[in-house]
Amino acid sequence: MQPARPPASPGLHPNMHRLLLALLCSSTCFQGTDSSAHRLPNISSPLLCSPSFGQKFSVLCQGHSAHPSSSLVYWLANETFVDDLYPDGAVTQRSTRESLKCAGRLLLQRKLIFRAFSEKDLQTRFQCTILDPAGSVRKAITWQMKSKKGAPGDC
Repeated sequence: MQPARPPASPGLHPNMHRLLLALLCSSTCFQGTDSSAHRLPNISSPLLCSPSFGQKFSVLCQGHSAHPSSSLVYWLANETFVDDLYPDGAVTQRSTRESLKCAGRLLLQRKLIFRAFSEKDLQTRFQCTILDPAGSVRKAITWQMKSKKGAPGDC
């Protein structure tokens, strides 16, 4: 007894159903394999700062993501959110600025603001984090201390 063949559709080649099944299977198997799906976000800011105690200044974290509609940038302080470690507002973060760059890459920017740099701040590990569907990346601020109180500025 011969195995049953699927009924032939009018106007289709008898093996067309196999081709359609192969195309359908391959399209679902290869979803998400474009190069952007595997490109991790990156942080391009050096995050090298030279503040003085008592100085008001900001640190800009800037990076890129290949996922414009689903990317986040935020600051951590000792592995927790800045607002949780500094409920008094001595250190805060501004809102994220986003802009599309060439090849669909998203430029992300977020500032960390120090009202008056202190010993507590020096002892705190501040990390910029960028998160998207491909993964996450973190980069910590490196401090190079000045000896005297400085004018307000940016790193």
